[in-house]
Amino acid sequence: MTSTTPVTECTFQACILVPVYNHQQVVATTLSHLLTENLAIILIDDGSGAECRRVLERLAQSSPLIQLLRLPVNRGKGGALKAGLRAARDRQFSHALQIDADGQHDTADLKRLITAVILPRLKMKKRHSEWSN
Repeated sequence: MTSTTPVTECTFQACILVPVYNHQQVVATTLSHLLTENLAIILIDDGSGAECRRVLERLAQSSPLIQLLRLPVNRGKGGALKAGLRAARDRQFSHALQIDADGQHDTADLKRLITAVILPRLKMKKRHSEWSN
């Protein structure tokens, strides 16, 4: 899909989406690794049980970088991600990167993804918009 409005400014304002469904044992470890990236984190509680809800609330209160989005019922990973993407858009983030709460993704890959893929594309868009004006 192409936009009729030319890109005039290319900024990078990313957040990390972390869908969570009853991963109370490991989510704190995952978040401790993610916080080193100094990016906003949107925790999406996908209808977790009471124990996990308490853990997520405590984690959200532990850092201004962490925002908690609660879904009243489990929607599955896809539903949780859709809700997280809407929240990221509403908060004016330019990009949203998804990391699983259970620690299966290597959080060190975030920096490599951002520097190798996302930032070069933003520079290309900026150059294109400068040439178009």
